[in-house]
Amino acid sequence: MIEPKEPAIHADRWEMRFKQLVRFKNKYNHCNVSTRWSENRELGRWVGVQRKLYRLGKLSLKRLTRLKKIGFTFEPREIHWQEMYIALMKFKKKFGHCNVPDNFSKDPKLAHWVEYQRIAFKKETLSNDKIDKLRKLDFVWEMHNKSWEKMYNRLIIFKNQWGHCKVPYNWKKDQQLSQWVYRQRSYKNKGMLKTERIRLLNKIGFDWARKRV
Repeated sequence: MIEPKEPAIHADRWEMRFKQLVRFKNKYNHCNVSTRWSENRELGRWVGVQRKLYRLGKLSLKRLTRLKKIGFTFEPREIHWQEMYIALMKFKKKFGHCNVPDNFSKDPKLAHWVEYQRIAFKKETLSNDKIDKLRKLDFVWEMHNKSWEKMYNRLIIFKNQWGHCKVPYNWKKDQQLSQWVYRQRSYKNKGMLKTERIRLLNKIGFDWARKRV
């Protein structure tokens, strides 16, 4: 079926907006332009129109293909996933990991979303594309023990403050953390520490050989 030819002025305007969207994508790494984006409200409205045309089946195959090629998302659920993924990227940039605590008061929606990704992964309902994106952030799929995760996050805070993971034995400022660190070394030496936990500790430069100080 041959698609009707639209007026040149409309085609030129679409091309202009598309190029603006490509620049937006290159800068922000996504195509979810908000209608409230002050720098270019028209682009945000144009993005909304493309989604509406898609739902109505009125978006041409050529334009649909071009939009998909740059990672444009048409469905609300996909848009929400992308927004939460971006929030997770910001979290990792700030804290150095993707282990959002369950009680993360600054963004409880992100904490819930992260947990849901792990559940979806276990149920094999998470798409390969999303799995790949999360893996690029070194996403941890299974934190077997919440208390272990809590102590691991405290060790990351220690490292961010001191530049290393060498928590002194019986450190008065946080004896619970110092004893936990000692136990990780002991468990590994006895072959009792899970591979995933060893990987996580290695990732932050954990010192396995350090002795009591």
